[in-house]
Amino acid sequence: MIVLKNVKMEYEEGKPALKNINLKIDKGEFVYLMGHSGAGKSTLTRLLLKEIEPTAGKIFLDGQDITYVSERKIPYIRRYIGTVFQDFRILEKKTVYENVAFALEILGTKSKEIRRRVPIILSLVGLSEKAKNFPTELSGGEKQRVAIARAIINEPAVLIADEPTGNLDLETSLEIMQLLTDINHRGTTILMATHAKDIVERIPHRIIMLEHGKLVRDTGSELEEMDYDVDYGKREIGEIDDVEKTDDVDDKDADVLADYIDEDDYEEDDYDEEYEDEEEDDL
Repeated sequence: MIVLKNVKMEYEEGKPALKNINLKIDKGEFVYLMGHSGAGKSTLTRLLLKEIEPTAGKIFLDGQDITYVSERKIPYIRRYIGTVFQDFRILEKKTVYENVAFALEILGTKSKEIRRRVPIILSLVGLSEKAKNFPTELSGGEKQRVAIARAIINEPAVLIADEPTGNLDLETSLEIMQLLTDINHRGTTILMATHAKDIVERIPHRIIMLEHGKLVRDTGSELEEMDYDVDYGKREIGEIDDVEKTDDVDDKDADVLADYIDEDDYEEDDYDEEYEDEEEDDL
């Protein structure tokens, strides 16, 4: 599923952020990515999201070499990876329903399909009764559920969760962890960056530990036994299973998928009356 082979990253010459990382995460795994601030966690996730490119080494996703790809192919990779952030990054002027629907709208998904899929996802994350609420009316845990719903609405094979419990109390954190576990049991591979040792101890999964850019601990496999000689990279990016190409995706979409945008960058959508009426009926 995810393979890093001798990956090195330097932001400045002589100051490596990652040092010869060799890592393999199989399909369906739940993996904690741990380490102190500056250990390299954010760098690793940014590499997977194609926000940056490595100084050296190779990165493979589902058997495809994504180390260096053109900008036009990045949106297709990001459809394969959902992302959840510590600070939620939901749109304050949109309802819960509209926040989740937005992830489909930017890909040109038809309104009928949006109206079918959004209620299903809201039910999965326990927010069906909050569909018409705005973020200001939600608790921190509910906001994180919105963020998770938006991240999985496109059914990504991989979910990267960056400190998803960092702003939550322990009880709410455990509820979010149960939700992530349920999503993982449905087949989604999860890579979760966290400092929360109490969570890791209560809900054990494989741990990958970084320290000063080095991989110093991996509880899931022995590095020396990993086989990195598989013949990867036969297919072209865009041929990833279950990723449908559309002519509507452009660089703007890539930016939105990576950052889920800042609210101020977009104005409220002008939904037509038919859409609003049908949406209310569905809810």
